[in-house]
Amino acid sequence: MNPWLLEILACPRHHTRLSFESNTAFCPSGCSFPIADGVPVLLLQEAQETMGVSGTSLRHARDGTDDGGLYVESLGLDDKHKQLILDLAAHPKNQIDPVVSYLVGATNGIAYENVVGKLQEYPIPHLRLPPSDGKIFLD
Repeated sequence: MNPWLLEILACPRHHTRLSFESNTAFCPSGCSFPIADGVPVLLLQEAQETMGVSGTSLRHARDGTDDGGLYVESLGLDDKHKQLILDLAAHPKNQIDPVVSYLVGATNGIAYENVVGKLQEYPIPHLRLPPSDGKIFLD
């Protein structure tokens, strides 16, 4: 996990500093959060889901079920589409994450439909933001 996260993250319930041990983040009040592939999953179970797959993702992060780091079971896809992602992972054409390469059309609209499964680089837009004076931007 990136060390700078240790300084900036806090418990989403108690707003207290987190400590980290193994693959779990803890707050002093007893909350615990899984760390999946180096990313703390700071979701509260009592919070209403805005996406149906977020609960599945949280369960997979807590259980350590990961399909080799792809988490295809948590994406809300049918078996055919999950297999397409696994096929991309088994025969990588470039360094783009197979899940990102496959879901780019679903997350960025039909403008990316022709590059589904064929991304050569990440489609990161230029953000017109004012100077930050060294502040952190968390997406």
